[in-house]
Amino acid sequence: MRGDRTFFSQLLVSFMPDSNPLTQLLQKRSPLLALEAQLIDWNHALAICHQAATQLAVDLYYYSPHFDTLQQVTPVQSGWNLHPTSDTVENIWTSLLSRAESGIYVLEGVKLDNSPDIYALAHAYRTLPDSQHWILLDEYFDFPTKLLPLIPQLSLPLPNSDEIPDLIGTTDPAVVRACLGLCRGEIDLLKQRASSGDLVAQIDEYKRGKLRGKGLETINEPDVPVGGLDLLQESIQMAASLLSPDAQQYNLSFPKGAILWGVPGTGKSLSAKQAAKTMGVPLVAADWGGLISAIAGESEANLRYLLQMVELIAPCVLYFDDFEKGFAGWNATVGGDTQKRLTGKFLTWMQERTAPVFVLATVNRLEMLPPELIRRFEEVFFVDLPNNGEIKQIFELHLAKYFPDVVFDKVQWVKLIREYKNCTPAEIAVWVRKTAERLFYQGRPGVVTLKDLLESRSLFVPSTVRESEQILAIRNKAAFARPASSKDTSEWAVPPQRLFEGVGS
Repeated sequence: MRGDRTFFSQLLVSFMPDSNPLTQLLQKRSPLLALEAQLIDWNHALAICHQAATQLAVDLYYYSPHFDTLQQVTPVQSGWNLHPTSDTVENIWTSLLSRAESGIYVLEGVKLDNSPDIYALAHAYRTLPDSQHWILLDEYFDFPTKLLPLIPQLSLPLPNSDEIPDLIGTTDPAVVRACLGLCRGEIDLLKQRASSGDLVAQIDEYKRGKLRGKGLETINEPDVPVGGLDLLQESIQMAASLLSPDAQQYNLSFPKGAILWGVPGTGKSLSAKQAAKTMGVPLVAADWGGLISAIAGESEANLRYLLQMVELIAPCVLYFDDFEKGFAGWNATVGGDTQKRLTGKFLTWMQERTAPVFVLATVNRLEMLPPELIRRFEEVFFVDLPNNGEIKQIFELHLAKYFPDVVFDKVQWVKLIREYKNCTPAEIAVWVRKTAERLFYQGRPGVVTLKDLLESRSLFVPSTVRESEQILAIRNKAAFARPASSKDTSEWAVPPQRLFEGVGS
C-alpha cells in the first residue's frame, strides 16, 4: 500500500490544524480507539495514524483479515511501505495480546461476531501497557452497549469549502461547490482521472452515480412553477428570509422542516423543488427505504453519510418523497430493528442539528409515520385538490409552456374549470402535455382550442373517481393539519349556496 506523502501532509494540516485528536486520546491513556472512514479514505486514515505514531515516537503496525502476518508500516519518500513481520496471525486477539512491543496497531475491517471477540477487547482495555494502542478501522461501528464506554469513536470528516481548494488544486467556486460531499480519497481520485473536459461535469457525474447507490439524488429546478398553495408558498418564503444573517441578530433560527400531506398528484413533490428554488439552495432527494441495506452496518453508514453531506452543503433542502413507505412494518416484532435504529439516529439529528437544513417530507398516509417523528417537524400542511382559482392558475402555467399565445374568455374558462374539477394538478399537467403532443401529430403545433382540451378530458378517468374511497379517506382527515391553500376568493370561486331558500326571510 502506497500513497502520496505530500498529499497526506496537506490532509493532516487541514484535518487537524493544531494537533492530531488521535494523539490527544492516546496520550490520555486510551488503549482502544475506533476510527470510522469511507473505504476509499482508508489510506488517509492510515496517514493520520502514522502521524500519531510519529508524535508518540512508537512504531505503526497494520493488520487486515487478508494478511497472514502483522505488517509494520515504514515511511518512504512517496508515502510508506508495509513490511511483513515474523508474527503469523491465526487469531488476531491472541497474537496481539501476546506481543510486548510498543506501538500503534491499526486493525482494518475486524468484525465483532461473537462474545469471545467482545471479551478480548474488554481484556485488552484492562491489560494493554501504556505504550500499546489498538485502533479499529472500518466504515461504520455498531458496538455492543458494554463496549461503548471502553472505545472512543472518531470519524474522518468530509472536507469543507476551505479545505477543498488545496485538495483539488483550484479555487474555482464551481469546482469547489461540486466537490462538497466527497471525501478526500474521492477528490484525489477525481483529480488524477480528470480529463481535459469540463471538471465540474465530471465531478457531478461521479456524484450522481454515488448518490444513486445510496438512495440519494440531486434534483434540478422545476420546469413549471407551482400553481396555487399560497399558504405553503408563503411559509417557504418566510423560511427563506430567515437565511439572512440579520435574522440571527433577533435570535431567529432557520426552521427544521415541514411535512406535506395529502392527496397523490396535488403538487407536493413539485412544491419541494420549488422550495429549494425559492430559498436559492440545493435540493437533495433521499429515499428512506433506499438507505436500508441487508449488509450489517451499511444502513447506518448510509444515513451518516447523508446527514454529514447535507450539513456540509447547507443551507439546503433535504427532501423525502413518499416518506411513509419507508416505515411499513415499523411496529413489526421481527425485522424492524434496523429501521428503529435508523429512525432513532434521525430523530436525534432532527432535534439537535444546528446547520440550516430544511427537511421536507411528502406523505399520502400520515398515520404510517411514527408519532415521535412527526413531532420533529415544525409544521404539517395538508395539500388538497385545487380549488377553482388554483385550477385556472395551473392551466395557465402549463398552457404557457406549450401554447404561449392561447387566450380564453371568461365563459371558456368557466367551462374548462368545471370539466376539470376534481382533477389533480398532475393530471392537468399530463393532459395539457398530451394535448400538445396530439396537436403536433395532427400538424397543428402551438395552437390549442377549448374543444381540444375538453376532448382530452374525455380520454381519462380522474384518480378521485378511480380511487374514490382511498382519496376520500385521506381528505376526511384534512382538519388535522394546516391547509396549504387559503379559501378561494377569486372570481372563479364557487359561490356559497343556501340549502333552503326562504329560511330566515
